[in-house]
Amino acid sequence: MTTGSDFTRRAPAGPSGFAAVTTTTTVHQSPQQNNHNNNYKNNKRPEHLHYDYLENHFLYCINTGHPFLFDPLEFDRQLRHQSETLHVPYECLLSLIRNLSLRHVKKTSPKVKARLQSYYLPQYNHHRVSILQLAQQAHYPPYLFARFIVEAVVAQFSAAPNNNNNHQSTKKNPNQKPNKKKGVTDAMRDPQRVLACLEQIAPEFHASEELFQQQRQQRQQQEQQQLQSSQSTNVDFSSANLHNSPTAACFGTRLAYEVNQAIQADPMYGPMLDKQRHLVGIEYEVVLEYLLRKLDIPFETEEDLREKGTARTPDILLSCPIAIPAASSLAAGTGALHNNTDLAASENRNPKEWNVICWIDSKALFGDVYTHNTSVLPQAESYVHRFGPGLVLYWFGHAPIERLLNAGGDVHIAGWQLPSHIMLTNGKVICTTSAGGGHDNIDQMTMTTTTGKSTVETNNDLVTEAMTSG
Repeated sequence: MTTGSDFTRRAPAGPSGFAAVTTTTTVHQSPQQNNHNNNYKNNKRPEHLHYDYLENHFLYCINTGHPFLFDPLEFDRQLRHQSETLHVPYECLLSLIRNLSLRHVKKTSPKVKARLQSYYLPQYNHHRVSILQLAQQAHYPPYLFARFIVEAVVAQFSAAPNNNNNHQSTKKNPNQKPNKKKGVTDAMRDPQRVLACLEQIAPEFHASEELFQQQRQQRQQQEQQQLQSSQSTNVDFSSANLHNSPTAACFGTRLAYEVNQAIQADPMYGPMLDKQRHLVGIEYEVVLEYLLRKLDIPFETEEDLREKGTARTPDILLSCPIAIPAASSLAAGTGALHNNTDLAASENRNPKEWNVICWIDSKALFGDVYTHNTSVLPQAESYVHRFGPGLVLYWFGHAPIERLLNAGGDVHIAGWQLPSHIMLTNGKVICTTSAGGGHDNIDQMTMTTTTGKSTVETNNDLVTEAMTSG
């Protein structure tokens, strides 16, 4: 066995005739790279070192309805403070807290719905408590809470069927009303237009609109007086400033105004944020395809597989299997937590192992333990059953690797970028650094590249380069 930075790598035999090849490679590592390797062995990457604290802290804030969850500016300040203090990338924190929030929403949604008729709607209707205030009381995202209110308050939604298959029947019968889910979604996308008419509000909620309508008329008169005053005194009263009032005249109903208020107060949910997340996911899929093409690795995309009628479609199905360096010889898949000594010892036992992969799935999120084990892993296992072992690539990092289940060693995990080295079926080892997808050392999670840029900044540059390259 060689020592130091000279080592022998052996690729085990894999599917599709993947050759068992022994390749001797000399890697010269800088002191900075050695520090990165030591951090990897000691499990000291920032998001790993502080994972328990961050998860517990965010869960506490979510469960107790912390005020910053209802104020986008304060939400941004809090996350940036945590990022600067703990040296954890902002994108990592943003994805983690949303994953934890989704878990909270799934757990508490039945309770909120159960109290809607008995408590929340009477508070909204008779006591004039705003949707945002009720969401704060429920410790529930304001955008999602506003959807419940819209479903109950708008007459056509409260009477419409909530049938996901109703779209097909609408084609047969054009006069049939659209289903509730689509109607509510349209209302949440543009409440100022869709919820502008009082006639849309169920009659039992008209009384709650009367005060708003009176205040709206008063506000219109005040705006007219201010406009006349500005014309006589040459004072600039822009329409943008006039519409910052809590009872701005541009909203036709109280419901429309308060739904818009809830959307603006939600830092994690809403039509614009959902669209942004969707586009980010597409961008990183483009980046992955771009990197593989630059490395001359043939593959089929998810769209290619769908055209063939494939039932299960990973983002990338490799035309020929490749091999990636094993992160470590942990007892992964047990969910057990290993200490730092176990991590280092495990790494030293077998530092030359390679893992064969046949597919890659791109995830533009942080892979926390719950999300990975309950959502991502079942999807990945379906790919394993059809195509063999593969790689899940978390572009915003993941929890400590020893906590993530791996389907008996068939689902491999990487964070922030492609593995730094890839072995082809002919035994040739290529470095992904030249394509911008990795570093010169095996550590896949180092937070600084040789140019001094953060991995997030490098990934953003790759997005731009991939999108402009066509």
